[in-house]
Amino acid sequence: MTMSSSRIADPETDPTATFAVDPAVARRLLRRVVAGPGATRCARAPFTGSPIAVLPMSTADDVGVAAQRARAAQHEWSRRPLTARARPFLALHDLVLDHQHELLDLIQIESGKARAHAFEEVADVAIVARHYARRASSYLRPRRRQGAFPLLSSAHELRHPKGVVGIIAPWNYPLSLAVTDAIPALIAGNAVVLKPDTQTVLTALRVLELLTEAGVPEGLVQVVVGDGAVVGTAIVDTADYVCFTGSTATGRLVAEQAGRRLVGASLELGGKNALYVAADADLERAAEGAVRACFASAGQLCVSAERMLLHDDIADAFLDLFLARVRGIRLGTALDYSADCGSRRQASIRPSPPYGRTSGTRARPSRWFRRRTPQARSSSSTCFIGAGEISSSSAISSRMAAPFRSSTDRPKWWRAWSMLDDGGGRSQASRRLCPEKLRVSRAEFAIRTSGACRTI
Repeated sequence: MTMSSSRIADPETDPTATFAVDPAVARRLLRRVVAGPGATRCARAPFTGSPIAVLPMSTADDVGVAAQRARAAQHEWSRRPLTARARPFLALHDLVLDHQHELLDLIQIESGKARAHAFEEVADVAIVARHYARRASSYLRPRRRQGAFPLLSSAHELRHPKGVVGIIAPWNYPLSLAVTDAIPALIAGNAVVLKPDTQTVLTALRVLELLTEAGVPEGLVQVVVGDGAVVGTAIVDTADYVCFTGSTATGRLVAEQAGRRLVGASLELGGKNALYVAADADLERAAEGAVRACFASAGQLCVSAERMLLHDDIADAFLDLFLARVRGIRLGTALDYSADCGSRRQASIRPSPPYGRTSGTRARPSRWFRRRTPQARSSSSTCFIGAGEISSSSAISSRMAAPFRSSTDRPKWWRAWSMLDDGGGRSQASRRLCPEKLRVSRAEFAIRTSGACRTI
């Protein structure tokens, strides 16, 4: 790829530029997308900003066509014995591991994550495929239940396919979340209409190609690509069951829309997760776990720790251990295992504002927060590390969720933090995402004091 000081060369218009993915491979994979001629979009690699592929955009009518094709294939598939439906997923387990290097490259190119974090997705898909292939018969077997009149009547619970399952997958786990919901749905006798995020289409298409190679019939899984407001809405309007992973705001809309049609929906939504380190915690283990909690997949996962609440008695000792590990994180963009942390997808992601230390188990926000919007609510889950166990709680002071009213309300250190987080000025560097800024901003973010944020 060629670059100048003001722009990134586009292979569609500049013959000297190159795609991040072989165009022949991209064209082969994109044939699976149900989309007519019309609008396209160019996906770009977070590592460098280089173009990945030009994607066809589906319409609401295309979703209708995909659902019809899936429903036609589902009738024959559901008639197969359960053992025959499960068999291809044992083969998928082997194929995913055999082709892991190709999958890892695609995950890294499209999502920007480090290779070790990308491998977690490969392992997840292999494990899930084998698990359901082995255990589906026990999950789906008929069960005898007590009848309405004991001794005089009996009841049997039988499992039937829903029909067409719509899956709306996000970009942060492009392999896992594109296929691990589809695996049990398919084994149970359903068809799938999948909408991967436009940033990570090729990863999803490649694993579906492997699924076909494993023995799943062509047409049983249909893929549509496009904006959620158009394509996602059409999926919820046509599917017999919906799996959605994304923001809480969009999840509410999906639930409302599915509820109007009286179809089921499973929602995996975002959160603002806090990590609490208690006075009796093993600080070495807590610091190691906190680094993983903050920086796995560059912090871009729904259970990432976005806030730290530290008991006064151990705060300084914990921060010494934690920050030493943060400074040792290896940042990089290579398609190998040389980096501990990759790039974020966007340069404009803003973190949650920092919070105060705690005394005992009660959160004590800084004086600055105490003066603002006490009615703000927090629905976060808190991870407590201490006394040898980890449990979940939502006991966070409502005042700790207080937002900034405007950019002028933010303390000076926050504005400086935000500039670091965005990679400085809005220039070519911001398009290339600058993962090297991550070390400074996340480390500063981790420091919690009662009244100010220390600078390291």
